[in-house]
Amino acid sequence: MRLLVTGGLGVIGSWVVRGLLADGHEPVTLDASEDMSLVADISGDFEHHLGSVLDVEAVTSLLGGVDQIVHLAALIPAEADPYAGYSVNALGPVAIFEAARRAGVRRVVWASAKAVYGELSGVYGYPTYEPIPESHPRQTMPRAPVYSSSKLLAEEAARVYANTFGLECIALRFATIFGPGKLLRHGGTGLVGVIVEHAIAGEPTRVPQGGDERDELIYVRDVARGVIASCSAQSPTSPVYNVGSGHLVTLAEFAEAVGNAVAPVDFTIGPGRDPFGIGLMYGRLDSMLAHADLGYTPAWDLESALRDYAEIVSVRG
Repeated sequence: MRLLVTGGLGVIGSWVVRGLLADGHEPVTLDASEDMSLVADISGDFEHHLGSVLDVEAVTSLLGGVDQIVHLAALIPAEADPYAGYSVNALGPVAIFEAARRAGVRRVVWASAKAVYGELSGVYGYPTYEPIPESHPRQTMPRAPVYSSSKLLAEEAARVYANTFGLECIALRFATIFGPGKLLRHGGTGLVGVIVEHAIAGEPTRVPQGGDERDELIYVRDVARGVIASCSAQSPTSPVYNVGSGHLVTLAEFAEAVGNAVAPVDFTIGPGRDPFGIGLMYGRLDSMLAHADLGYTPAWDLESALRDYAEIVSVRG
């Protein structure tokens, strides 16, 4: 199967491309950058194009012989430049859906976000963290309004293209992602990566608040497994799926796991909630539908993921 992967050189996309190659598929990437640092080991194994996902004509021209599209290109964080945030995160998916329609590509698997659930409260928030179903009401995050509302708009556009044109649009909402490359590419959203990479470098990590909060963390290679499972699913029944690990941890518990699996950790965190400073979007996703429909199951427990993370960082330098 030949697949166009937008954002294929990125944090998630690089692992999706590796997984597709391992499964015998033919990935073709489209990125706004030619930074190959996250795919240096496989850079000669796939076709790459430089361009914008907003250029419908150019995207359409790449779809000859393409069976599916995996749309992962996004702007993170998006709040500092609302125009760019809405352009890439809302209009970008619309451009991909339109290009797929024009070229007759039947399925687009794309990255939405758990941010569409808004701030979590009641049984879904602290301290009970009941699993959040895909049917949970959607709303804008007060402290990340551009990012969350742009993903909401994209989900609505996917529904229109599915209902009007029969396009299979599969949106994936991931738990909090950690893994190599995220700290570099996603900046301030990579706090768990800071703990890992500071430990490797022998540096301390201090977090002023949030020691009482728990969150569901998922290793980036399991995220890629969810994406690839969505591409091969024979009969998906839903336009949206949660993809998580099922395990909640505090940052102190995460730091302890880093100490056990990677290197000694000098870590302190203050009490309270919201360690990331992004609003109360901490919780656990119900991934049972992805398991039933897509055959997705996480493969990486926390300590094995951390060991893999550290090995990759050491190789990349």
